[in-house]
Amino acid sequence: MTIDYRNRDQLYRSAVEVLGREEADTLMASLPPMEWSEMATKSDLHELELRLTSHLDRSLRQQTQWVFGAVVLQAIAMIAALALG
Repeated sequence: MTIDYRNRDQLYRSAVEVLGREEADTLMASLPPMEWSEMATKSDLHELELRLTSHLDRSLRQQTQWVFGAVVLQAIAMIAALALG
């Protein structure tokens, strides 16, 4: 079931009638603003952290290889220029 603002508003109004305004406010503040299935768990966040860390590690390694290769090529070009000049 999809919960929308009309459903939440109706729940709040019913809770006010049964519980009173302060208790209804507490109840609504305790509920997520979306469906429970849309909430991220600690394990979801941990898995995301692992994937992101792995991706960043691969990217850093690749960038380091490119920079190292560019430096080596520049050094070779300088040595060649000195040898020819």
